[in-house]
Amino acid sequence: MSGSGGGFGGSSYGDPGVTCERLIIDTSISSPKAPIIGRLNVGDVLQVTLEAQGGAVVIVLTHQGDKAGGIASASTNRLRECIELGTVYEATVTSISGGQVQVRIKAVRH
Repeated sequence: MSGSGGGFGGSSYGDPGVTCERLIIDTSISSPKAPIIGRLNVGDVLQVTLEAQGGAVVIVLTHQGDKAGGIASASTNRLRECIELGTVYEATVTSISGGQVQVRIKAVRH
């Protein structure tokens, strides 16, 4: 797996039948931004937002207002739908190994 992320396939919690407030995704940050990733520590909380990029809407993780990267997960579509429906998510850094940053995404408000 390269430093650009790959997602490890997300978690089994990403089933489309799971309610938005119960959706949990364990994945890695894709396309990590090195200056931001270098400031992260295990336990840090990142904001999960949507951003329009080239005609598509993608999920972006930010730390203190700076883009840390995105996510690549089998549950991306479900997460995007839930955000569009008004559920707010945060991503907590669970591990860091070189340029690979693992996060757990959970709802904080719906």
